[in-house]
Amino acid sequence: MHYILGAEVRTPVKTWNEIPEALDKVANELKRKGHNPYIAEFAGSTPIGIMGYVNASLELSCQARDRGIKIDYIVVASGSGGTQAGLVLGNMCLNANTKVLGISVSYDKDKLTRNVA
Repeated sequence: MHYILGAEVRTPVKTWNEIPEALDKVANELKRKGHNPYIAEFAGSTPIGIMGYVNASLELSCQARDRGIKIDYIVVASGSGGTQAGLVLGNMCLNANTKVLGISVSYDKDKLTRNVA
């Protein structure tokens, strides 16, 4: 999907600890080319990112309702936990009877549970 939509994809890191340095390196490269990059490190796990996923749950709920689709579960890859947290919060605010199931791609269950909470 990234390539179809024209996004540039780079995979310069092997561990979570390398991410901040890699983001800074790419941002500095873009600045030298005259661009003004925004570093969205763990974007889903920032307050703005989490609210984006709250909004995504509203959009998904509206689209499902308009199409007569009942969604029981949303299954999501959960890294730092922000995406999952936003979807859980959004569904709670909507009183949706939809459960959000996060599949950890990074942390053990206890740490991810704390992050999402």
